Amino acid sequence: IDMGDNAGRVIKIGGGKWSVVDSAPVLFRRTKLTGTMPHPHTGELSRLWDFVPIAESDRPLLLAFMVQALIEADVPHPILLLLAEQGAAKSSITRAVVSLLDPSPVPLRQPPRDQTGWVTAASASWVVALDNLSGTLPEWLSDSLCRASTGDGDVRRQLYTDSDVAVVRFRRVVVGNGVDVVVDRGDLGERLLPVDLKR
Repeated sequence: IDMGDNAGRVIKIGGGKWSVVDSAPVLFRRTKLTGTMPHPHTGELSRLWDFVPIAESDRPLLLAFMVQALIEADVPHPILLLLAEQGAAKSSITRAVVSLLDPSPVPLRQPPRDQTGWVTAASASWVVALDNLSGTLPEWLSDSLCRASTGDGDVRRQLYTDSDVAVVRFRRVVVGNGVDVVVDRGDLGERLLPVDLKR
């Protein structure tokens, strides 16, 4: 895992152990949305629930989601949807989850207006967190979320002056939150991992 620091350090995970090393066996891509990971340490997992107060029955689901997001890059990921009524600190909890997986100067994003905006935002970071989703999601956004979960791509003309194309390919970890999110498409419903937040 790229720590995102100037020294180029990475967290190496293998054989049930982790360590911080000074060089990576692969080249990581960084954007202006890449933040610095905190130095990992052995701690008490139960302290997580002080910052991410979710229903006890949903805690194993969130942990499994987070572990997969950290160690399995090239597999489809479920879409984490944090649901709660107003005043349940949805944005703060989403920000805490994102900071543990993929720190960023902009951890939360507003829902995109169109597919072009989605591709631009989603391709720039590992975890894409959409804040304050509401109502029935537009069909194009529902489809885009599904494709990002399993692997998405887009082809655009590279420059207005030539006929070459730019190819953008990505698979992302997606987190969303909202009060009254309506999912009326089966393919998105199959990929969702809903988690209830306490007020």
